[in-house]
Amino acid sequence: MNQDRPESPGGEEQWGTGITSGPTSPRRDAEEQGFVTGLGNCIPYILPSSKRLTPGGKRQRGPRGASAARTRRRRPVPRRVGVAEAEPTAKGTQPSCVSQWTARASQGRSGSRFLRARDVATQLLRGLPVSVLLLAHFQVSALWGLGPARAACSGVASAGLAPGTRGAWRPDSASAARLHAGARGAGPGPQGRAWAGAGTQPSIQARSGHRAPGPGHEKGRLDAAPRVLGPGDGPLLGGSGRSGPSASRVPGRRSINGICLRSRWTDMLLSKLARLQPAAVLRRGVHSSVASAVSVAAKKTVQGPPSSDYIFERESKYGAHNYHPLPVALEKGKGIYVWDVEGRKYFDYLSAYSAVNQGHCHPKIVDALKSQADKLTLTSRAFYNNVLGEYEEYVTKLFNYHKVLPMNTGVEAGETACKLARRWGYTVKGIPKYKAKILFAAGNFWGRTLSAISSSTDPTSYDGFGPFMPGFEIIPYNDLPALERALQDPTVAAFMVEPIQGEAGVVVPDPGYLTGVRDLCTQHQVLFIADEIQTGLARTGRWLAVDHEDVRPDVVLLGKALSGGLYPVSAVLCDDHVMLTIKPGEHGSTYGGNPLGCRVAISALEVLEEENLAENADKMGTLLRHELMKLPSDVVTAVRGKGLLNAIVIKETKDYDAWKVCLRLRDNGLLAKPTHGDIIRLAPPLVIKEDEIRESVEIIHKTILSF
Repeated sequence: MNQDRPESPGGEEQWGTGITSGPTSPRRDAEEQGFVTGLGNCIPYILPSSKRLTPGGKRQRGPRGASAARTRRRRPVPRRVGVAEAEPTAKGTQPSCVSQWTARASQGRSGSRFLRARDVATQLLRGLPVSVLLLAHFQVSALWGLGPARAACSGVASAGLAPGTRGAWRPDSASAARLHAGARGAGPGPQGRAWAGAGTQPSIQARSGHRAPGPGHEKGRLDAAPRVLGPGDGPLLGGSGRSGPSASRVPGRRSINGICLRSRWTDMLLSKLARLQPAAVLRRGVHSSVASAVSVAAKKTVQGPPSSDYIFERESKYGAHNYHPLPVALEKGKGIYVWDVEGRKYFDYLSAYSAVNQGHCHPKIVDALKSQADKLTLTSRAFYNNVLGEYEEYVTKLFNYHKVLPMNTGVEAGETACKLARRWGYTVKGIPKYKAKILFAAGNFWGRTLSAISSSTDPTSYDGFGPFMPGFEIIPYNDLPALERALQDPTVAAFMVEPIQGEAGVVVPDPGYLTGVRDLCTQHQVLFIADEIQTGLARTGRWLAVDHEDVRPDVVLLGKALSGGLYPVSAVLCDDHVMLTIKPGEHGSTYGGNPLGCRVAISALEVLEEENLAENADKMGTLLRHELMKLPSDVVTAVRGKGLLNAIVIKETKDYDAWKVCLRLRDNGLLAKPTHGDIIRLAPPLVIKEDEIRESVEIIHKTILSF
């Protein structure tokens, strides 16, 4: 309905504000404001209500004495919704309106309580464009019998429904019966045009104690109430919708409750609305009218699915700026592929930081999640559930540990390991209370909590977040002599280390490093904590990265792929002499060990086992690194990794860097992410096949050679 409102200079109409950016006039502003006010005044009277409020918020009082008694005794006569009640009188034509009788009859039919505050309704309507309000106003008028289509431009609230008063008019049963018959199919009017009304000139009789209505109206300019049009005045829902001037009109008088003047744009709209079938309009209720108006506005605001640019802008506007994602908006994933909102297909060479080792939306894991979600999702640890024990048995036997402590995220698993190490140091090793230390390797990354950043050497993680956790010491990675010197301190309780440092740029230690760590920790009675959050669960070609050297840590941390990317699940595995140092009530999580997460984890581990994904990762990883070695050395200075956890180091110049390479990879159909400036991590899902490896390597070669 762009014709009923002027467009802005840019050709766009501003929705949701009630105004346009184009030229306006005082008269138009008055019309729009009056329309909103009038319709807002009317809604509380139209909706069924047992406690109607005045604009001031006070409860309205009815007539007192005998009049009140008569009102209480009067029982409503059945009334067809959408038909105006009227009866001929000797005094001539009087205006029609929604009476107290109508409101009570409506209340009796529904018995529901709706929002009654006039101001609330007005605020709601003020945000809608005037063309939508006119449509809703017209339907309300037709539904409640406020006269023909011309009543839509004269203001529903002006039809005898001043705020803070009850309806002043009532029909009798004979009039209602005649109008019901007319609604069922009254014949054509005098000019051959059908109308839904009685066959005689309609009028309404004033009740005792109320002022009689004033004279009629012309083009929406009203006195106390509008004139009701009879058969001779034109069609109800057809024809031109115009009426001749009224000699009794008082010049300059306006609607009491709203200024809703006729103009070219209301005439245009009403002429379109007049073509609607009367029965279809009369069947619509107040709620459907308002809902339709809101729906029209919503469709005008957003058309079709959101674009990538819209998604970027919305996240930037409403979300915290704590990530710097590659500019691609993903909508769907399957196996090793993902699709953006425009339908473009990509190889996923990040796998959500190794969380979707089993591939996106693996059907077995999805089915397990759906099945459990239909039964039971969460109990907390206040009660037992039938899935947690099954999961605990499965995972401890699979990795050969006595106990598992279930958590949700990787950083929670790391926090749990630190608490276990300190408690073990005090109760088993005999470290003086509050003197326990934990060692970490430089370049580590295990989360963003205060404990995690207290052990970090990356300024972007810790800068500006101090003071930091005491008792944490950092030593060089892949440096056994440095570890041996640090372990001379008898207050050291544990050494937490990643078998391969992922976030640091897929840094692979020298052969024998993990074996040396195991020996030194055993010698000095220190716990060896292996952070396998990213490297574990078949990612490097073994179930755990430490399996490459056949070492067994005291504590193992699992996460990410433990749920196949469908649900946050993490775990801390260790033996009884460590795990049982924590007693009931001393550590836990509401969601840790929930039935849904446990069922998903069981299924995710079964997929890794049944599909031999560790073996596939080892084989495909060897092929991938072999092909990456063929990249020009003047751009790619290093290729490293194990299994399908790999990285290439980009030589940064003024013309390109790792970020620009990733942007061009995206344009060519492959998604990867830089880490630490000049490094690109390459870690596809473990279900990738040989032909897919070769196809994706061609994209990488093409991209690198384009610089």
